[in-house]
Amino acid sequence: MPETELQVKNWIEIALKYRGKTYIEYRGPNLGNEPLNGFDCSGYVQFVMKEAGVPLPINPATGKEIRHTDEFFDLFGIFIQEQALQRGDFIFVSRNGVKPTHIAIYLGDERVIHATGRETGKVYLSDLERLRQRPIIFDPTKNEQQLYFSNPIGFKRPSIRIGRYQKVLELDNL
Repeated sequence: MPETELQVKNWIEIALKYRGKTYIEYRGPNLGNEPLNGFDCSGYVQFVMKEAGVPLPINPATGKEIRHTDEFFDLFGIFIQEQALQRGDFIFVSRNGVKPTHIAIYLGDERVIHATGRETGKVYLSDLERLRQRPIIFDPTKNEQQLYFSNPIGFKRPSIRIGRYQKVLELDNL
């Protein structure tokens, strides 16, 4: 897609529109990604980015548009360090220490918006510190390798592929 055709809207404004919508636990890729029936965390992010006009990549393993937290972690955006966090960046946490299991959108001023059943069962705002305090509970009997020991486990800045390069999407330019 040529860069001139891309019309991206401010995804934080869109994300805030859905504050208070119902959270539902993940039950498959076709549920939890629209406001009528509720959002799971990655379905919420997918919905917001699509409404903003951001083209999401296709997962080469499935041939489908990315939907899951681990797909956003692996296939969308560029990794950044926490010190570089800006409004609109993604924050990832892990429940099990093996893979990313939750995604939130950074609002600035140490605040995030996300869909979670943990505190309210809704899309809501919380302090980044709450994500930092989420424990990782690793189960050594599952024959998996623990990769993460504290939360958050990663930070990404949304970007899109243009040719062989990534173009960073910055809210200040919208």
